[in-house]
Amino acid sequence: MTDPYDPPLREVLDALGHAVAITDTDLVVRVWNTAAEQLLGWTRDEAVGRSILDLGIAPEDPGQASELAAQVLAGRPWEGSFQIRAKNGGPLIGRFRCTPLRGPDGAVTSIVVTGRDALDSRHQQQKALARLALMSRAGLLLGTSLEVNRTLSTVAELLVPGIADHCFIDLFDETGRLVRLVNAHTVGDSDTGWVPVGQAPRYPSDHPVAEALRTGRGVLLDDVRRLDATAAAAPNPAVVKWARRVGLRAVIAAPLGGPHGVRGVLCVMTSVSGRRYDTDDLDMVEELAARAGLALDNAALYDRQRSLSLTLQRSLLPGMLPRVDGVEVAYQYRPGADAEVGGDFYDVIPLPTGRVGIVIGDVQGRGAHAAAVMGQLRAALRAYAVLDLPPARLLTHLDELVQGLDDSLMVTCVYAVYDPFTRRCVVANAGNPPPLLLHPSACASLAGPADAPLGMGGGTPYEQHEYLVPPGGGLLLYTDGVVERRDLRVDQGVNRLRTALAEPPGGPEELCEAALRAAPGEPEDDQAVLAVRTADAELPMSRLTLPALPASASSARRHTREVLAEWGLREHREIAELLVSELVTNSIRHALDAAWLVPRPGAAFDVSRLRRCRRLELVLRRGRNALWGEVYDGDVRLPRMRVAGELDEGGRGLHLVDALSTQWGVRPTRRGKAVWFELTIDGAEPALARRRPGGGS
Repeated sequence: MTDPYDPPLREVLDALGHAVAITDTDLVVRVWNTAAEQLLGWTRDEAVGRSILDLGIAPEDPGQASELAAQVLAGRPWEGSFQIRAKNGGPLIGRFRCTPLRGPDGAVTSIVVTGRDALDSRHQQQKALARLALMSRAGLLLGTSLEVNRTLSTVAELLVPGIADHCFIDLFDETGRLVRLVNAHTVGDSDTGWVPVGQAPRYPSDHPVAEALRTGRGVLLDDVRRLDATAAAAPNPAVVKWARRVGLRAVIAAPLGGPHGVRGVLCVMTSVSGRRYDTDDLDMVEELAARAGLALDNAALYDRQRSLSLTLQRSLLPGMLPRVDGVEVAYQYRPGADAEVGGDFYDVIPLPTGRVGIVIGDVQGRGAHAAAVMGQLRAALRAYAVLDLPPARLLTHLDELVQGLDDSLMVTCVYAVYDPFTRRCVVANAGNPPPLLLHPSACASLAGPADAPLGMGGGTPYEQHEYLVPPGGGLLLYTDGVVERRDLRVDQGVNRLRTALAEPPGGPEELCEAALRAAPGEPEDDQAVLAVRTADAELPMSRLTLPALPASASSARRHTREVLAEWGLREHREIAELLVSELVTNSIRHALDAAWLVPRPGAAFDVSRLRRCRRLELVLRRGRNALWGEVYDGDVRLPRMRVAGELDEGGRGLHLVDALSTQWGVRPTRRGKAVWFELTIDGAEPALARRRPGGGS
């Protein structure tokens, strides 16, 4: 008996690598291709017209074969391995798939049986290699990226057309709502009717996606008519129309599961390619979905840690920079390409008498630990700055602190103290790229090599250098992420930065932007920039040198009265005169007490030291909201408040200063000390002094 199919169709069936047999509802063979002849040994003429139960079914298995046939005739496909016997009696383990075919009325009209030798190592090897290659590429994408949403989109592009014609991925959002993340189709296919990305799909309870989400297991559906029936209840009938139009054939839905439950679903489908899915495909999609679910969990953990680090970092860095007389300050901070929080830090610290401390640095390492160490250092640095320590001594204390925190910790840092009244800037550098000194039409690195990073100083004292910042000039401090790239050394990056700022732009914000654009390529490290622009006009300041004699107190009061009248601060003259008188009198009293000048036994008497103590200097400064008075002398002893007895003639001066001033203090200088006070004044803008040689007024 011959089969009823046309020769062209028989040629197509014979070209297939799998054995193909088609039976009617009585299980009588109507089609038998060449691969079936090769697998079982019966020729086409011998097989067509006979019951398939008589061809290859072992004598002991007819009951099981009849049960499977009844299942398929009922409209339920079957796939699995089955022991058969070839015509020559030899046993075989076959991998078979039985699919019912339906007529226009939906009734089963015939059965298609495809099979192969389950022990055919060559076939298995080829299929395994293809799946292994796909899993390797997808696994690499999922395992090397923490931007999972974008990575899942790339995985969908691998699956289509790798093993599917269509793919979508849905994820649960923070509220537990299922949201479409990815839609992928073969080239040229329309996705009209599909749930758009970003919107929430709805599935009937017996939909394969709903079943996968409910059970936590993958679902294989190779009878698309079942999908059509359930999809008819879906809120979007356009999907049903699309499925019928493209000839949807098979569906696999697998949950994206992880240690913390199901996070979504991956669904692949075939149509125009004619592919059929088997349980091996189901296993592969389930494995891929499991890896994607684990990657989602890892990404969620990373996001929580990053959010914690960012919150910690933002809480520890200054939100707004203080307003300082005579300077404009701006900053820029940008995280590196790997998106993990680093330890870059910066700060602007108002100091007594209108000066300002400027700091920038970088803690080695990344993540919450680096951010926490950065916070500790910034707090310690502010505490040391309040003590008005010179930059070199401050870095020495920080170096000791870093060594105590962690032997392996390394921190780079630049600390500078700028005086906008004198335009002098004192800088100490612990391993950071050199700050840049900006002139109105030039840019230069501050001279002198950087000292060892904090934590690696080994007790070696840090050095500080003093510079004069020109009117209209400025300073630029930055971390190594600004100038370093994978193919660019730090020194090369510094040269590029210096060239880019050869003609510095106007404001500090523009300086920061220009600095971040100087080095090419994507930065791998965090970038922090702090820019300072100095005013063109000089701030009001007055200097008066006096001999260390009792009569000088009267001269200091008269000078204070005249200067405050010139500055329009007559209402503050009385308190300012009293404070100046107390500081000058105290300085004179101790300068005349020469007992501390007596040299140690065997040492020579220092005449220059005596001369320095025989004179003092009064400095008055007027800021936007404050008036400062300073008294410099050559006595290295620091004054302190003490409790005066009822009969004591002295000991109450500093108590008076403490009561009348907004604040007061003392700091060591290279030639002795400076005692200062501050008075708060109204917010009127100060009258800027005329430019005079030497910077005084």
